[in-house]
Amino acid sequence: MAGRANCGVVVNMVKCYAANSELVEQVAFFAFILGNGSLLPQNSINHDIEYDYEECIMEDPRVLVEVFCVYVNNYVNSADPSIAEQRAAQWLAHQCLPEYTIDPPIEPWELLESQGKGDVFDAIKAFGRAIAFGDLPGEYIEGIDYSEYLSVGGSFLEEVIKVFLNNLLVNEDGIVINYREALKRATQYIRYYIDKSYAVNPPIAGWEVGEYDRPDTLQ
Repeated sequence: MAGRANCGVVVNMVKCYAANSELVEQVAFFAFILGNGSLLPQNSINHDIEYDYEECIMEDPRVLVEVFCVYVNNYVNSADPSIAEQRAAQWLAHQCLPEYTIDPPIEPWELLESQGKGDVFDAIKAFGRAIAFGDLPGEYIEGIDYSEYLSVGGSFLEEVIKVFLNNLLVNEDGIVINYREALKRATQYIRYYIDKSYAVNPPIAGWEVGEYDRPDTLQ
């Protein structure tokens, strides 16, 4: 399973990137297909279905939170992103189309928002809740309505979560140590994505959005 990578000693503390490049790309791809409307289930009971879940997500932020939870919890359980994507797609379809049957049914553990570990996976689920409910640092997002961008094309959500994950750090025990800072950076990117006149300080670096590799060592 993808995990943390690249560590350094900063102010007498071991700090590591919370997610290696594989995990970043897999979660970002999930965000991309969620955002572009193609997170659709494929199974033999209901047959392959196509529907527009944008309105469903906009009406109830809990739906987006739970989709993130189902994806992350199945990613951890199976170490297979395709299984995680399909379980999330099935749950999303069931929430938006109550007649849709999930087989096997979703179990309680798949919907858990926190495992109480404080690791990168708990942080991803917390990010899902924050962006769904708008629980973002207000000084960077005030007056900005980003809700319509969540499900109109996949690049927005994909790039925002890349900024979040590429800035997320853990200690030597794998516990996230800068969740709010990483969330702030992602929020600044949201503002810049929508309002190009906004000056991000410091400017967003290419490695934050995955244009090139992150610095090899933490300073």
